[in-house]
Amino acid sequence: MLERFQQIITEAVNEYNLEVHRGSSPVVVE
Repeated sequence: MLERFQQIITEAVNEYNLEVHRGSSPVVVE
């Protein structure tokens, strides 16, 4: 359950970073 949640968050963060890259400054998530 927790692994699935983390996977969903990771995918969402990756998509968010792609959107930000198209915009202005990128967001770095460690």
